[in-house]
Amino acid sequence: QRKGYMLQPQTVLNMQSLMERVLEKEGVTHEMIEHQREQADLLKNLLASDGANQAELIKQNEDQIDESFFAILRSMLELSERGEENESLLKLINLQARLYKNTTYGRKLEKQQQVLKQFSRDVKNHGKLSPGLLLKHVLSNREDREVVDALIVAAQPAFNYEFFMQLSEKIEKRQKAGLAAEELTSLRTYLLEIQDEMERQSKEMLSRVQDTLREIVEAEDRGSAIRSNMGKIDTLFMNVLSSLFTQAKERGDSKTANDLREIQGIIIEEIENQAPPEIRLINQLLRTENEEEQIQLLNGSQDLLNSDLLKLAESIKEDARNSGEEELAKRADKVESMVRAQILVQD
Repeated sequence: QRKGYMLQPQTVLNMQSLMERVLEKEGVTHEMIEHQREQADLLKNLLASDGANQAELIKQNEDQIDESFFAILRSMLELSERGEENESLLKLINLQARLYKNTTYGRKLEKQQQVLKQFSRDVKNHGKLSPGLLLKHVLSNREDREVVDALIVAAQPAFNYEFFMQLSEKIEKRQKAGLAAEELTSLRTYLLEIQDEMERQSKEMLSRVQDTLREIVEAEDRGSAIRSNMGKIDTLFMNVLSSLFTQAKERGDSKTANDLREIQGIIIEEIENQAPPEIRLINQLLRTENEEEQIQLLNGSQDLLNSDLLKLAESIKEDARNSGEEELAKRADKVESMVRAQILVQD
């Protein structure tokens, strides 16, 4: 529950500021940053064009319309939606549809999204994500490795030992029946390589988190250390911090537990100081155990009780459910109901 939700949605005033927001990220190299700026400029030009001019611009620059281009487009769609820039949102949606149809990467991306939507529907129909369900969709799309990659990324919790056990069983059954199993064996080898790479990256990410946390713990001024490292504090960092805090409590290490609790508190306070008032209110409501105190918070925030706050509560609930955080989903569901009731009373 102790997350800075949606770090941090802000009102976007115009298309130029939208572009600038999308480009505010850490670059790995100067060349990558320049390439991204070129793609952002292309996107801006596409949005300013229409009809035949837009089609010609797409044709001339198809080599630039790749994964990173669509990542910028997706970010702009999300930011425009949150900022309620309906005119910009419509232009972005129409452009995305045209790019899906008229570019090589767009067609591949659309196919991936169709597969992922079907997979999501199946998960919902079955009631939960499982290794068997993931394997079913991986096998159905095994000829397209990029689609397989997308499925693995979307369903990482199910990409586990049981998944590989079920795949191996299918291979053994084919071999015992005298059927060709080379295709499935090759797929298993490919998937094991992906798993190894994911584990390597996970270890690297965990190491970076631990280094950052160690720097904060050892700092004389932890508040200052946290503020200088806010760009490194994400969901993974908070999950590791929470896990280490629980472990320290369980083994009776009160000093470490208190240090980690202090750090957690400073981070939450810093996040909330930077957050819009709607985010601060939602965080306070989710952390508050007592229903009377929650009602008091709502009564003291009448100016924030609107459809935007309701959508935020709904979004947190759905995100929590999709990531398997049932306790958070229940809290968010309760907060959503309380906000909805307060809005009805206002009306």
